[in-house]
Amino acid sequence: MLWQLPPSVAAFQALFERLVPDIDAHLRDDVELRPPTYGKAWTGKELVRRLLGYAAQEFGGLVYTDAWCNGDRFVLRFEGEIEGKRFSGVDILCLDGDGQIALVEIFARPPTAMLALRDRMGVHVRNDPLAARLMGLAA
Repeated sequence: MLWQLPPSVAAFQALFERLVPDIDAHLRDDVELRPPTYGKAWTGKELVRRLLGYAAQEFGGLVYTDAWCNGDRFVLRFEGEIEGKRFSGVDILCLDGDGQIALVEIFARPPTAMLALRDRMGVHVRNDPLAARLMGLAA
């Protein structure tokens, strides 16, 4: 790679490689998360921080293999495993003018691995009343 990742993109990558515990300082207040396991997006720093943290716990450490940049958009290709199922995909990160993460969009395959992730994420959300409330799943 001939260029260096911005601090927010490097922190995102480090979260999923289990090198840092949190990326709170790198997320916009109105950050949007478009995960591969739901047909909708989740918005807001508190919720997105929690969901990304839970996902990072579940993956068992991702390996990032490639990175591309187009202006304020970064694509990180990854490989990993969940419940013995190998998967691969890309994280697309869009940064704002201050270098904070404004959008996280994730594409991954195969569907069986992503369904396993969805089920495991559901356990985290059910055990986190604030996340459940922010997602509209609890009163």
